[in-house]
Amino acid sequence: MRGPYEGVWLLLSVKTGFESQTTVSQQVKTKARLAPEMVQSLQVLVMQAADLEEYILDAAEKNPMLEVDFENDLFGFSPMPSEEAFERAMESFADDRVECPEKYCRGRVSQGPVAGAVEWDFSRIQDQCMETETLAAYLHLQASALCLKPQDQAIMDALIEGVSEDGYFVCSSAQVAFDLGVKQDRVDSLLETLRGFKPVGVAAYDLADCLIRQVESTEPLYETVVMLIERHLSDLAEGRVGLLSRELGIPKETVIGALGVLKSLNPRPGSEFYQRPEYEYVVPDIVITCNNGSFEASVLGASTPALSINVEYARMLRDGSLPKEAREYLQKSNAEAQAVLKSLDSRKGMLEHLAAVLLRRQARFFVTEGRVLVPMTMQDVADELGVHVSTVSRAVSGKFLQAPWGCIPMKSLFTRALPKTSAQGATQQVSSSDVKSMISNIVASEPKEDPYSDQGICDILNGYGIEVKRRTVAKYRNALGIDSQSGRKWANRAAMGNS
Repeated sequence: MRGPYEGVWLLLSVKTGFESQTTVSQQVKTKARLAPEMVQSLQVLVMQAADLEEYILDAAEKNPMLEVDFENDLFGFSPMPSEEAFERAMESFADDRVECPEKYCRGRVSQGPVAGAVEWDFSRIQDQCMETETLAAYLHLQASALCLKPQDQAIMDALIEGVSEDGYFVCSSAQVAFDLGVKQDRVDSLLETLRGFKPVGVAAYDLADCLIRQVESTEPLYETVVMLIERHLSDLAEGRVGLLSRELGIPKETVIGALGVLKSLNPRPGSEFYQRPEYEYVVPDIVITCNNGSFEASVLGASTPALSINVEYARMLRDGSLPKEAREYLQKSNAEAQAVLKSLDSRKGMLEHLAAVLLRRQARFFVTEGRVLVPMTMQDVADELGVHVSTVSRAVSGKFLQAPWGCIPMKSLFTRALPKTSAQGATQQVSSSDVKSMISNIVASEPKEDPYSDQGICDILNGYGIEVKRRTVAKYRNALGIDSQSGRKWANRAAMGNS
């Protein structure tokens, strides 16, 4: 299938000039240019479902030939139900959950745009939307107890504004002094006061300063811990106990104890306070539902057009009695309107074909509720759809898919394949996500006193018939957030020592 995104206008310009009376020089330049309609289609294809409403309203506002059907809108959602309505709906569906658990899923999305009471998880919405204290508010509260003079209060407010959400002072006292027209020593004095606020370690310049301020002076290893943080923080973080013991001439037990103290400190003192996430909820572009054991894919807004041609202006355009200027204006507006509608139809068609391919190729993924991911690349999907791989990339960029058990990024369905040789010598394929899962299981079951190296994990995977290199294992291990062999080794020792 060749979609509308594959059309490219090629502009061939030929320049001919005469260098002399007998010599003719010809230059042929080939430039690839996308037609304006193609550019518009690609822009609409990249849009997420949540952005389409603004695009449609903006297009209708600029073009008189377009009108929005607000009564039958793609994006019309019913008001959020009350908590009592949600609880009543939960009770009414209690028996249904027992008889057919696969039919009921709190995170499911119903067909169509309207969300009923059953789809709302009220406690989750309340937890995420409730206003809680921020780090800045907590610091301002502590500053108000000092009863500072107006000028000092202005300096303190500016200093608090320079504290990041993680709790670090990311500004400079010299800049604050310059902006407020005060002496820097006064700013430094108030900055030191700010650093005495809770949480401990707040307003530090760097990580070492933040950690040192959290070490209690009554700690038996206080001097050793401070010295290691100041001079050997990276070695201590990597768990290089033997190296530090030899270079500094201190017992290994002392270094292990210092490592235990370091692990008890908070490198982000502001993390315990409320931080509003950039995005709370996403609107899926593709919805996968399960009905009587069969899966169906639908595109959000595919069934109810929200944008159409204005009937009255279309009639006026057909009327031959219009003045020339008015007719030309309506003709231009009509062409632009048709291009917008075509772009929306192309986006819908591409996503519908993409949804069908994803559902067919990743059937095991949906049946197993995301536990088994079949190897699939964007090139594989592009070949099946008959489009360029960049078109598939644009179609899935930033978009989400609603499965019966939750919402997932569409890009997470794509994973490259690694060769696997069975005991009978047959060559199969295993996805990179499955290899990552195997690495996690290997690390979880490894000897705590002698963890596997990356090469050791590689050898185990090779023993399973999976052809993977050590550097690939290291890459996947880092992506999983698993520490290195030495880091896991000394972390285990410190845990066993504390126990």
